[in-house]
Amino acid sequence: MKKLFRLLLTIGLLSAAAYLVRYKLLPPAQPVAIPPPQFRRPVTSDGTPSSTVTAPGQREDEPVDDLKVVKGIGPVFEQRLNDAGIASLGGLVRSDAATVAEQLEVSEAQVADWIRQARGLVY
Repeated sequence: MKKLFRLLLTIGLLSAAAYLVRYKLLPPAQPVAIPPPQFRRPVTSDGTPSSTVTAPGQREDEPVDDLKVVKGIGPVFEQRLNDAGIASLGGLVRSDAATVAEQLEVSEAQVADWIRQARGLVY
């Protein structure tokens, strides 16, 4: 019985010491601020960043849209679509799902879903 009491007392003291060290003596951990990744932006002829530059194959009168409003398109896919010549929701609606899927190396069903969502946002 004495051995059991000593064992429980030792475990209790070790637990109390660990609690004191972790929560009372050590400063709280600070979150690490990681900067967001940088993506390429369209540039004008003088080399300054601009969001009004038309992508290749885009109509001149058509503004550059934020393609990230379509579920499933994030900054990376938006940039890939811009590189493929699709910089607006109208351009996405007019594009061919198979061709875009091949250029972006994603499934045709995923691109077809993007086109369906874009059509709902445009019309």
